[in-house]
Amino acid sequence: MVGLVPRCGIYHQSIPSFYIISLLAPPLLPYRVSETKKPASAPPPLFLTVRSKKSINLTEKKDRWRGTKSSIGTRPFIRAMEVFWSRGYNAASIEDLVRHMRINRQSLYDTFGDKHALYLLALDRYCEVEGRRMFELLERPGSVKKSLRQLFEGAVEKALCDEQRRGCFMGNAMSELSGRCKETAARTCSNMASMQEALYRALLRGKREGELKGVRDPRAVARFLFSSVQGLLLMAKATQDRKALNDVVKVTLSVLD
Repeated sequence: MVGLVPRCGIYHQSIPSFYIISLLAPPLLPYRVSETKKPASAPPPLFLTVRSKKSINLTEKKDRWRGTKSSIGTRPFIRAMEVFWSRGYNAASIEDLVRHMRINRQSLYDTFGDKHALYLLALDRYCEVEGRRMFELLERPGSVKKSLRQLFEGAVEKALCDEQRRGCFMGNAMSELSGRCKETAARTCSNMASMQEALYRALLRGKREGELKGVRDPRAVARFLFSSVQGLLLMAKATQDRKALNDVVKVTLSVLD
């Protein structure tokens, strides 16, 4: 969705994240197909950045973060995600990013567009990876109660093992940027809906199999569980008190009895 997104206090028109075209590079020069003899199934237009001299196929931009077509590979992008996750959007400078990604500044602009576009791609990547793990856990055959307990206890263990106390990247984005960046808000809302839906389906399965007879409103409980795990991860950023965190888990899961 195109909208007005505040960046550093200035409103400007945003572009979809999959259009990873350099915002700071010179104007893009189109590679034009002959207008007189244009093939019926002509390939998508290519664009060439003057500085990088690299052609970028527009149909491949959605997969740029995957490293399947990027000349810089996957690792630099993962390092960028780690920087944003650890420091947040505002505190992560371009210097921090290029140093940890081990690329030069122009390569960052030519490949990803700018800091904001890279940040949004990092959120997409995090949602896909973490979401897949949660879906696999909740959709696993067997006890739903056991799966939910593993979800919460796993969140506690992961938080306690994280020396940087980063919390949840999506939760951090929600608190830092969602109130003033429509693109971030859209991603966090989409992630929240997906997580709640996964929890809801698991609760329905538990009721259907007779394990969660006491759950009267699965939709409301799913929302409660999602907000509880987010609060748990936020709490773990401030305290490493295992007993306090386990108390939260115990009381939260009591709604399933």
